Amino acid sequence: MSRLTSFGNNINVAVIGASGGIGGAFCEVLAADPGVTRLFAFSRRETTLPGEAATWHAIDITDEGSIEAAAASTGDLELDLVLVLTGILHRGDDLRPERRLSELDPASLAAVLAINATGPALVAKHFLPKLRQRKKTMFAALSARVGSISDNRLGGWASYRASKAALNQLVKTIAIEQGRRHPNSIVVTLHPGTVDTRLSKPFTDSTPEDKLFSPRQSADYLLKVIDELGPADSGGLFAWDGSRIEFQRLPIRIRRLCSVLPVAQNCNLVVDMQNQSRSGQRKIRSMTNDNNNDPLSTGGGLEVLSRLAATGTDKLVGRELGDCRITGLIAEGGMSRVFRAERIDGSFERDVAIKISPGSDSESMELGSQARLPGEG
Repeated sequence: MSRLTSFGNNINVAVIGASGGIGGAFCEVLAADPGVTRLFAFSRRETTLPGEAATWHAIDITDEGSIEAAAASTGDLELDLVLVLTGILHRGDDLRPERRLSELDPASLAAVLAINATGPALVAKHFLPKLRQRKKTMFAALSARVGSISDNRLGGWASYRASKAALNQLVKTIAIEQGRRHPNSIVVTLHPGTVDTRLSKPFTDSTPEDKLFSPRQSADYLLKVIDELGPADSGGLFAWDGSRIEFQRLPIRIRRLCSVLPVAQNCNLVVDMQNQSRSGQRKIRSMTNDNNNDPLSTGGGLEVLSRLAATGTDKLVGRELGDCRITGLIAEGGMSRVFRAERIDGSFERDVAIKISPGSDSESMELGSQARLPGEG
């Protein structure tokens, strides 16, 4: 049985970084997958590939001309999955992860950014147009938990952290553009865990045995995640176990910044009004009017949202509220639910929280003032 059932049949895959530890493991699994029709393996040095479906092609992730030629080597064939499994943490004695700021070297920083951030972005530039349309497709690049700003509690490794944070931001930006063109296309970054490869070898002595994965283990875990992700997950960073890793802390201080609007009987909605434009605020307030000609944009709209929230979250995802679009559920408890939403007016990028809850204004404000986006402890 295929590991990628959500992609359908006759899957065409491109793996960039096929000669690395994780890349080689992915190629081994995908070459034997009955759902994979063609496997294009790209790396700087030639590698032996199993099976008739797999072919090797050269690529230099730091050379855009090489990346463009690699994309062209797939011909007219449409791709379903593009995996960028390259990365650098250290290289001999001239490039090592910094332990303190005094060790920061501009040439090393530029080299790490070129491989870990610029390279994958250029792969997306040339390979995304090769993706099949009107069905699930995915572009996924290896990132790392240390690329999360909110998760940085130890410091050090400045170049590597910065490069992965840059990659996460690039992928988020690319995902927004790709989603407008192809709603079924998914663009994400993946955290493989701590894997026993050349990249992490010098730094795994203290890693517990059950937390150190073989390349094959990591590939198996990540393929499961890839198969389960959907368009609503596009732009995110996901760990080997499928959990979402947040990029940056975004507290929602609702007591000072938000207004409580009435929603039907005995129900209030807490929404961040400061992060709405004036037109967005007017649109939200208009949704509380008595007349309801358009239930999701004018009077009565919030009542519709409250009823949908009480029956399930799937129907709410994608709904627009003022300048924001609801993208998913953050948390629920009792009779209250807090939803994640993103700005859609193009003025700036920020995630906000929208809470639908029963009870009085004071109850909603008190609960709302404690809301935090997930992953912040």
